[in-house]
Amino acid sequence: MISTCTVRTPNAARYLKALCRHWAHHLPVEQSDTHGRVEFPVALGLFTVEGDTLTLRLEGPEEGFDRMEAGVGDHLRRFAFRESVLVIAWTRTPAA
Repeated sequence: MISTCTVRTPNAARYLKALCRHWAHHLPVEQSDTHGRVEFPVALGLFTVEGDTLTLRLEGPEEGFDRMEAGVGDHLRRFAFRESVLVIAWTRTPAA
């Protein structure tokens, strides 16, 4: 299963860095200025920044996706607490 969320924010790069830094304490993480890769126990998280867009992508078995989407979304909301409107809407598609 693949689940993707695109978030528009002028702080996209800052939030990518914060998400990766947060999970790097406990999980394998790779990070650059525009990409992040987090190996969660039940899914792979691939995060990218392009301008003012942060794209969050989760890949893995469908079981546990509700929890993964909620967890990643909750962490992003915590880091973006100063933003009054932050739309986090996930779209799922079957993996090829």
